[in-house]
Amino acid sequence: MTNIYPPFQDAVDFYVVGYNESLSELADYQNASGHPGILALPIGNMLRDFRVTSQSTKVAIDANGIITYRAGYGQGNPSGWPDVLQALADSRPVGRRRNDPPTGDLPMTNPRLKFVVPGDDPPQIQGSPHLDRLQPYGDVALHLDRPANMDEQLERAHGAHVIINTRGAVKWPADALRALPDLRMIATCSIGVDMIDIQAAKQLGIVVSNQPGRTAPVVAEHVIGLMFAAAKRAAFQTAELKAGRWTLIQNLTLQGKTLGIVGTGNVGREVARIANALGMNCIAWTFDPSPQRAQRIGVQFVPLDQLLQQSDVVSLHVRLSPDSRNIIGPRELALMKPNAILVNAGRGQLIDTNALVQALHDRKLAGAALDVFDQEPLPSDHPILACDQVVLTPHIADQTPEGVELLNEGAVSNVLAFLQGHPQNVVT
Repeated sequence: MTNIYPPFQDAVDFYVVGYNESLSELADYQNASGHPGILALPIGNMLRDFRVTSQSTKVAIDANGIITYRAGYGQGNPSGWPDVLQALADSRPVGRRRNDPPTGDLPMTNPRLKFVVPGDDPPQIQGSPHLDRLQPYGDVALHLDRPANMDEQLERAHGAHVIINTRGAVKWPADALRALPDLRMIATCSIGVDMIDIQAAKQLGIVVSNQPGRTAPVVAEHVIGLMFAAAKRAAFQTAELKAGRWTLIQNLTLQGKTLGIVGTGNVGREVARIANALGMNCIAWTFDPSPQRAQRIGVQFVPLDQLLQQSDVVSLHVRLSPDSRNIIGPRELALMKPNAILVNAGRGQLIDTNALVQALHDRKLAGAALDVFDQEPLPSDHPILACDQVVLTPHIADQTPEGVELLNEGAVSNVLAFLQGHPQNVVT
């Protein structure tokens, strides 16, 4: 039996959309199975209000174009349709009756969808007016604290058709995703999606949408602030004054200095724009450099080793991947100038933390400014806290009132786009 994950349970019939399949073969099975409510359509004859994400995929579509089971089953195999249709009939997903007229792109509201925010802590989307935009489509289960464990997390998400994952501390490994048969989408309030097993989500047909570049100006502003705070030793001098000490130590000038930008995505590009305006010389490294891109961004692309050797400030903006994990380790730190500053508002795992701590203790760097860490929340005994020339913020680069609402608006907009049949910002 084909593995089917219907989101709804109370229905009598539905449409099935096939791809280059034999209508006669489908009709023969339809008549033999006694399920006259099933209507098969080839992609080429698909009605305007129907939408699918892939023409090479078998999907069931409800009355308004919403996919009602996982994609990819029986692909290119007409003989597999009986199992598909039988499983769909057994599970009875919602759909338009054969004689109902098209209703446009608005999704069905009866029965209602279930949206779950599994752990909105620290507060992100709670109280946001954008949640009201989901009301016509279904009910929102908003949990204000983090789940204590995976069992509680799965209990909260049980029956969810859409999860709005507002905090990266709430993670979705493959086993958790498999335990949620009704789940069709996860929308994040973030650019990063490393809290989700993307490969498993893809295999299960779960759409994952993120928010690339939406808060890039907000994050870039925070990065520049961290750079200045470290260069002017603001955190160190504040601690000294609170301890009753008037400590004289030289600060660092930034105008005319070289900023090395590792990764030139949305945030990296915005950091370059601001830094150029401040009178800094911007060099950069990326996985896919080109002269045209360098001119457009306002940087000079150089090899990573050269960037580390020449930069007075190094700022990390690559996404976390197997290729970028620990991209800054003992060797790379040894290449940096002893009076250089390392800034990281990307992901904590981009840096070998132990190597960074050692370099700071040995005065091989002037300082570090970090918004992300290898462990979050940061434990009270984390070794980075024993370093004096550091500026630390708790993963809040986009946490301004404007940034928060941009992310809330973006997450809900991604959900609505998915429900209306044209998913956007999809990473699966």
